[in-house]
This record gives sequence, C-alpha cells and structure tokens, in this order.
Amino acid sequence: MLRFWQDKSRARAGERRIPEANLLGLALIGGTPGAFLARHLFRHKTRKQPFSTQLWMIAAVQAGVALGLLFSEPSSIGAPEWRFAPSDSSQPTSAAAAWRLTRDRSSTR
Repeated sequence: MLRFWQDKSRARAGERRIPEANLLGLALIGGTPGAFLARHLFRHKTRKQPFSTQLWMIAAVQAGVALGLLFSEPSSIGAPEWRFAPSDSSQPTSAAAAWRLTRDRSSTR
C-alpha cells in the first residue's frame, strides 16, 4: 500500500513515478490484497490498462494456488502427513496424554 501511496503522491507532484512492474512485482510476492485496497483508498490505477488486467491475473493465480494447496493431499505436495497415534507410555496420566501427534514417516522422501 505504501508504494501505491508514494506513486500517487509522485503523480500529483509531477515527479518520477514508480514503475508499474515494481507495483505488480510487489503484488506477485503477496501484496495483492494491499494493492487492491490501495487502489480503492487512493483511487489510483483503477482504470489503467493493462495494469488492472495484470493485477487481476496475479490475484487469480494466487487464489488458484491457495485453493490447490488447501484441497490437496499433504503427500501430493511433498508435505509430511501427521496422524494421532497411541502414546508410548504404558500408563498415561490422562485421556489427552494417551494420544500424541506423530509424523507418518512413510510419506517422507
């Protein structure tokens, strides 16, 4: 958001602008929510093409990746699987202590 504000301020002052590639790069590395919020708050780059289209494409790809990770099996993305397993202790102190979270070693490479 800061870079959008700086670009808007520079535009009003007639100074050198921040390149659109830099703004899109910041969106690409996770700044998409801030980019959309800054566009709304500062009324900046709202009609600019192809910037708007490129920003929406970045958001769509990020949403697709997020959904893919959310709904994929952990082993399909190389993450270890975790499961509950009985505790090694022969006499647990409580029902909660009878189970411990263990990593399924068969899913690791």
